[in-house]
Amino acid sequence: MDRFKKTHGFSIPASRTPHDTTLGLVKRQLDSDQLQFIELKKVKIFGETTKPKSVDLSVNGTKVITAESDDEPLKAHTFTRALSVLMNAYALSGAITYQVALDHVTFFEDKVFPQIASDRIPLAQAMTADEDLRRHWMAQVRRGERTLSQAIEDSKPMMLSLMTRPQQQPAPPQPQKRALQQQPVQPWVQKQPRTEKTAWLFKHPTSQKQFCFNWNSGGCSNEKCPMDREHACAFPGCTKKDCRAVNHPNGFRPSAGGFKGGGKGKR
Repeated sequence: MDRFKKTHGFSIPASRTPHDTTLGLVKRQLDSDQLQFIELKKVKIFGETTKPKSVDLSVNGTKVITAESDDEPLKAHTFTRALSVLMNAYALSGAITYQVALDHVTFFEDKVFPQIASDRIPLAQAMTADEDLRRHWMAQVRRGERTLSQAIEDSKPMMLSLMTRPQQQPAPPQPQKRALQQQPVQPWVQKQPRTEKTAWLFKHPTSQKQFCFNWNSGGCSNEKCPMDREHACAFPGCTKKDCRAVNHPNGFRPSAGGFKGGGKGKR
């Protein structure tokens, strides 16, 4: 750390300084040329033995903007702080420069703590992207293809693609509820309007003879009634020759008690 201060002219803040255990882990991996992926939850901060009860959630004096949940700013701050401490451990060990470490952390801070809320990248996406990137770095270094600084520099296009804000997919159109069409009522179940029927006359209005109901019903075929009754249509108002009351669908033959004064009867 003294060498870092002498080289850069400043000291890393205590809240971003790796604990000896974290710094020792990074140095041992570098000495054995076996850089391995380190989970952020295993990163320890210098002088901190317990989880802090309160954390300043501002970045460069700007209040954190969040739109997901109440504990999201704390989670995002914990993520960027642990990432900063780990990258500083690589810088203090000489694997990368402090500027490389700072650029990587700043990139993620700008994504999870943007000035405009709509530009914010979901924290889960940012954490996954960081993990994929660091695993990619370590794999290249172990194969001897790149130094850690080169691997970080070459992975910038990959970093940008992983941190692209997902496009909002248009919501699928909601199926419109079809109005229930009233099924036509079949003719045989339709309720027919009730029509009043007219009773046959009992006596002929002119001759005053009783109508032959047998003849009006279509039963008697004699030209002259054997009962001396009138062979004429008993339907009121009908004067057609050879017409019978049975030919009128809206007429009916009343019972014996249905005749009143020989006029019209209603059922």
